[in-house]
Amino acid sequence: MRVKTNEQAIRELARLISGLNYNPITFDSPDLFPSGDEYIYANYVFFLVAIDHRTGFPRNKNKYHGSDMLFYLARKAQKREPDLFTAEKMLTITEKDVLEIFTIDGFSIKKPGERAALLRDCAEKLIQYYKGDIRNLFKKADYFLIRNSDGVLARLKAFRAYEDPLMKKSFLLVKILRRQKIIDVRDVHNLGLPVDNVLVEIALRSGIVGVEEYRTSEGVLNSDEAIELRRAVGEAFKKVSVESGITPDIIDDLLWTYGREIRELSQKPIKTPLDDRIGSKEALREFLSFIGKGTNLKLSFPETWYF
Repeated sequence: MRVKTNEQAIRELARLISGLNYNPITFDSPDLFPSGDEYIYANYVFFLVAIDHRTGFPRNKNKYHGSDMLFYLARKAQKREPDLFTAEKMLTITEKDVLEIFTIDGFSIKKPGERAALLRDCAEKLIQYYKGDIRNLFKKADYFLIRNSDGVLARLKAFRAYEDPLMKKSFLLVKILRRQKIIDVRDVHNLGLPVDNVLVEIALRSGIVGVEEYRTSEGVLNSDEAIELRRAVGEAFKKVSVESGITPDIIDDLLWTYGREIRELSQKPIKTPLDDRIGSKEALREFLSFIGKGTNLKLSFPETWYF
């Protein structure tokens, strides 16, 4: 596979994002997140992000879909049982339990057995190494994302759900906990974007990244190709961060939220929870035009729980 980046497009996207004057969300919606207890919040997010991949929840009459629906259903269950998403409870979670929590209007989360296994693995290792509290992982890493072999990112890879070499879930976890000021990191410059298929599609559609000579037929990538493409996309958007002076997690808010809507909706206008947080509506129109232009290269990723 040959992957090329377009430096001019990177600079243009940086300019457009800078012009949005975006006031970042704080991940405190009562529909999606618990409040009032940092231990409950941090571990709830740790376990939810662990299974935040290809949920299969469709867009229908519900306000939420996809990843949002995952958090919505988890929060409904957690309201009834406040300590549900803690290591002690997740240690014995079963496929049946996952189905009971994550089913709505006849739709159930994909691969419930796999997700139950990932949750149990997270719980077991969290108890074994961090006294059942994800905040202790950050403490043991002295709040460095990268520090020899024992930074936050390296430690998270011990959990099967977080073993993605490009650390999509790890960066998402750090992003949410930082935004809530539950933790922070000393080496903010090592933050990256949680690169998934939505961000890859934006990069390809807008021309920030181009792909030539991929080896597989009918656009189905193998694991090595998927990693190569995702890495190139992550590096390109990291350049956008440097060029704009805006941290990767903030850029991810914008790319993922609007990119998902462009991907799934054929009609316009697009509406998202971020709209009221954008300072310039004209800049938003330019931004949407940029990330929505072009034609998607139809690529399919291999089955994975990485993203």
